[in-house]
Amino acid sequence: MTLADEYWNNDESFRKIVRDGWNFGVRWQCPKIIAPPQCNRTEEEQERIIRANLLYFSISASDVLDASDALIDIAVIYHECLSIGFSPSNLFALVAQRSIPGVRKILIDFINRPDEDKSMEVFCLQKSTEENWCVSIECELW
Repeated sequence: MTLADEYWNNDESFRKIVRDGWNFGVRWQCPKIIAPPQCNRTEEEQERIIRANLLYFSISASDVLDASDALIDIAVIYHECLSIGFSPSNLFALVAQRSIPGVRKILIDFINRPDEDKSMEVFCLQKSTEENWCVSIECELW
């Protein structure tokens, strides 16, 4: 979360340093967008978590990122936002502004799709509730 915040709050020269130094063996650990029921996040905390999840694509990607590599994950983030009542369009656009061109295009193209082309069915996504009442959205094909 700290890395995502620094990436978000700094200029492009700093963001380039982060991208160039990214260790691709490191697993991104960020809180889930859909929090457990007992978690009372503020709207600001929730936005910060969504933003960090989206910034991963900008931090870890190169300009030759293949949209198909990221599209299902982006669709999951989009539907998680909708699930918690958060409108993702503006945040996707803001993250796109701070992203490399390839990621910017993927995010903007996704958000500009007609609603039917962003549906859970199109991406084979399923919403499930786990034993601890945590809700998750995942691709049926994984």
